[in-house]
Amino acid sequence: SLASFCQSIRVLAQSSLKLLDLDISGVEKIGDKSMMLLAEVLEISRIKNLFLSFRSCRALSDAGVQAIVNALPSSVTLLKMDLGDCEISDASVDALSSQLQHMQHLGVIQVNLHGCKEVTETSISRFVGKLPWTLRGAKLDLSDTCLPKDIQRICRRLTTMRSWMPSKPQSQIKNPTSTNFVQLEPDEKVGLELQSVDLFLHRGVVQNVS
Repeated sequence: SLASFCQSIRVLAQSSLKLLDLDISGVEKIGDKSMMLLAEVLEISRIKNLFLSFRSCRALSDAGVQAIVNALPSSVTLLKMDLGDCEISDASVDALSSQLQHMQHLGVIQVNLHGCKEVTETSISRFVGKLPWTLRGAKLDLSDTCLPKDIQRICRRLTTMRSWMPSKPQSQIKNPTSTNFVQLEPDEKVGLELQSVDLFLHRGVVQNVS
């Protein structure tokens, strides 16, 4: 069960766990209570690479997704979340938007919202508007949603999403003729330098890195 899994990795989460790949797609009995248990583990972890797939978990609601999102550790550099065909709405997207400001090391993010019919352009535009300029790659899968096709296309790549993002402060622009580079502070680090989230690889469930 997910509860047993959470108990088994709790100790690792506080120390050496750097990568977590959890795929419970299609498990209909997994709901918000299970997400609360997983959130407790994430909250105390120092995970850097986090892959979570809840695709087609019909019992999962906004409350469960919000619990997970609010517990995302600031140490994460690569985040992939699959919420495709879940019964969620703008509330889940807004929760993720708010959490982005606490994820200073995030370098790449991919979120799958395929088939989420209650997600609207309002929350998607807010999410895109809060993407940090330090990102190296980003992708939103909005296929089979109610959003217009042009919005779906824009959100497939970070470079096209830039047009929705707020104007970059002049102090952050390395080359005024290009918006693809940012000037980082000396002590600021981004975990990955991937140019596209299409480079994600399949990984094991848990990798313990000393």
